[in-house]
Amino acid sequence: MNHPDCIIAQNEVNGKVEFVSEQTEWKYKWEKDILTYDVEYHDSLKLISKRKLKRAINLAISTWNFEIPLKFKSAWKTKADIEIRFRTKDEDKYFKDRPSVLAYAYFPGQGSVSGQVVFNASYIWDLKGRGIKGKDAIKKGLVENVSYPDNILKTYNLYAVLIHELGHTLGLKHDVSGAKYGSDIMDPYYSVDNLDLSDRDILRVRVKYGQRVWDRFSFYYIVKRWLWLAIRR
Repeated sequence: MNHPDCIIAQNEVNGKVEFVSEQTEWKYKWEKDILTYDVEYHDSLKLISKRKLKRAINLAISTWNFEIPLKFKSAWKTKADIEIRFRTKDEDKYFKDRPSVLAYAYFPGQGSVSGQVVFNASYIWDLKGRGIKGKDAIKKGLVENVSYPDNILKTYNLYAVLIHELGHTLGLKHDVSGAKYGSDIMDPYYSVDNLDLSDRDILRVRVKYGQRVWDRFSFYYIVKRWLWLAIRR
């Protein structure tokens, strides 16, 4: 989930990423109350049906929506504010030049590309990120052949990357706090188990858009628990 604005350096002593700049925020945000979104299905998604993909998109968007007063609606016959696409390295020059990139996204205030999220369809995506046996990957048409059919091929958790990239579409840059404040969804690296907004993620997006007001705040914790379970089903 690399981004051109990310400024990091590798600490060779302890193997951890040390950040070389203080947190700065993208100065633009969406100046509207309702954001529309859509997703374009791709033939490479052999492990995710259209129905499951739409559900995953809704859950990922809800992760942010529960924290801020913006409303999100599925686009209908109009260009969406947030567009989620899948492209192989042969279909996208960015992935061809940078094959290690899992996905990229654009901030608000970047013209016609604002809100676009593009996944690298040359990787194997699922909703768990736990891998798939080589022989099963062949059966599903994910790969043509493998050297060791019983070995596990790596798959990538769509939720972990999508929630992160949606943060970019809302105007959040990569987090630069490193491990100092714990794990954040906006950290500039992929983690299969990083599926929840940290307190720091929530603070940053609320500073930009304000805090969502609940009629009964106890509902907030109930809904958050439901979302936690739904994403891990």
